[in-house]
This record gives sequence, structure tokens and C-alpha cells, in this order.
Amino acid sequence: MLMFVVVIQVFSALLFGNFAFNHAMPVSRWAFIGMIMGPFAWPMFQAHVRLNRMKQSSSSLTV
Repeated sequence: MLMFVVVIQVFSALLFGNFAFNHAMPVSRWAFIGMIMGPFAWPMFQAHVRLNRMKQSSSSLTV
């Protein structure tokens, strides 16, 4: 059981690091959050992706 949890945590860290890199977010921060929280960090990650997109779109509208 412990080995399963460790594998899930490492896999989550790699997955969140990759997603953060693809969305131009801090990789080490999201990899660490993914390692600590596992898949439960997904809603928080999606909220941050949405906030970053809103910031980018609003900054492109200003002159």
C-alpha cells in the first residue's frame, strides 16, 4: 500500500511539472505541490491556469 502511494505521488509530481511547463507556469512549484497533494491538486491547478489566461487576455486588451 505504501509503495502504491509513493508511486502515485511521484507520478503526480511528474505530471504536474509537465502541465506547468506547457502552461508557462513555475515548474518546480507545481511539481512540489503535485508531489505533496497528489491528484487532489488538480482543481487548484486548473484555477491557476484559468487565472493566468484571464491575466494574459486582459493585459493584451490594454494599451
